[in-house]
Amino acid sequence: MHVRGFSLVELLVTLAIAMVVLGGLVLSFRSQYGTYKLEHRRTDAVQDMEIALEMIRQDIENGLVVGGVPQITIQPAPPAGPTTDLWIEVWEPDVAFWNNDANLQQNNNYRGLRHYQFAPGVLKLDRNTRDGADSPQPLIGDTGPKSYLKVVDFQVWPAGPNDPAPTCPNGRPYLGAPAKMIPPTLNDESGGQVTSKPYVVMLEVEVPVGSRFGQKRDHCGNPTQLPRVIRYLQAAPLNAVSR
Repeated sequence: MHVRGFSLVELLVTLAIAMVVLGGLVLSFRSQYGTYKLEHRRTDAVQDMEIALEMIRQDIENGLVVGGVPQITIQPAPPAGPTTDLWIEVWEPDVAFWNNDANLQQNNNYRGLRHYQFAPGVLKLDRNTRDGADSPQPLIGDTGPKSYLKVVDFQVWPAGPNDPAPTCPNGRPYLGAPAKMIPPTLNDESGGQVTSKPYVVMLEVEVPVGSRFGQKRDHCGNPTQLPRVIRYLQAAPLNAVSR
């Protein structure tokens, strides 16, 4: 019995169909893999943001209240807009922080000085400006064209009972801004009581297009080209000394 084989035309058609199907599978795989990588980087970006905010929280809570005055300096003074420089004087009894120099530690009364510095794209930090040099290093964000996270706004303001909260140009409060916390009461080394002052920190970052984190609007509700993620924290210095 004669068995008819495939003709050249049939083989070419079958090969063409197989190539189309295989090409579709490859494109689908590449698309899914690209989406996975992008989402992974976005997740990293938000995690970096949370880590930076937790570091700021710890520094504020380790901050000093000297003679009833919190040793926190904000420039420009609120509510002028983005905070370019934030200094926090902290209680720092660990001699290792002072490069194991006990004399340097005692000469500074165990008081370290943190310096946060913001410029569009990046937030920097110098953990000890009393070591002879003030050289903040990147903490979060990047200014490069391929950055997966850019800091677009950083603001710090006092949030005591009589401190006005910053508002948007239309007079509305910032989206998601926290309600004021009750100022904690502290005891200094002489047994006296002082009232600390809470501070609010806002960090706003820009993430790639299509992110499932954030929305395309800023803290005032204005539309933005790329999605934004906005986080707040509220904390108060918890170390009081009389002088």
